[in-house]
Amino acid sequence: MIGGSVIFWLLLLASGNEKCRVYGLNSGHWNISVLMILLFIGLYLLRFLIASAFRGRLSEFGKIIANPATWSMFFTVLMNFFISVVAFFGEEYGWRYYLQPLLQKKFGLKGGVILLGCVWAVWHLPIDFFYYTTPDMGLTALASQFVTCISLGLFMAYTYMKTQNIWVPIIIHFLNNNMAVVFSGTYSADVLQNQQIHWGDIPVALVINLLLFGWVIFLKSFKEKKE
Repeated sequence: MIGGSVIFWLLLLASGNEKCRVYGLNSGHWNISVLMILLFIGLYLLRFLIASAFRGRLSEFGKIIANPATWSMFFTVLMNFFISVVAFFGEEYGWRYYLQPLLQKKFGLKGGVILLGCVWAVWHLPIDFFYYTTPDMGLTALASQFVTCISLGLFMAYTYMKTQNIWVPIIIHFLNNNMAVVFSGTYSADVLQNQQIHWGDIPVALVINLLLFGWVIFLKSFKEKKE
């Protein structure tokens, strides 16, 4: 991944501004883009706070937030974006830049994004069964994945529609995958493996994720324009 990311940056720099513009890779609208990224970080931490409260671990979460090692690790993770970018660029250029506009054109601004969230969830199926959980909990993990990919997909779609800057969902995707490692307090990717996910967790996750990330579907960006 590091080697691929280095090659990616070299090729991007060598492509020139005009070619990057044609392929939607020019960074733009960075004022609103930074706000969207900060909004995601805030909502993500709020979700972690609520989840900790439900599990009776609020004081533990407070200790993690107060620990200087947490923030040191957080900024280290941010720097790691540059040497792992190729994976997140690959997904988001496919999902948000290419597939989202196609599905929205065919199924509407809202329906297209919801369908994309379903496709994105199914794409995770192998790691739901064999990485995030064990095969006996695979179906539960897949159901949880639908909740995450649809709700988070709505938010990421909104940020892209609002900014027209593909780097925003790329960065958000990177943060979403790595912040759990930091704010779980383990500072290790092992926290993502062999999770215990039960059917009773799904309704709570659905409500929390829709309230925190799904509300964007009611904003102006998702309103269909009259012909």
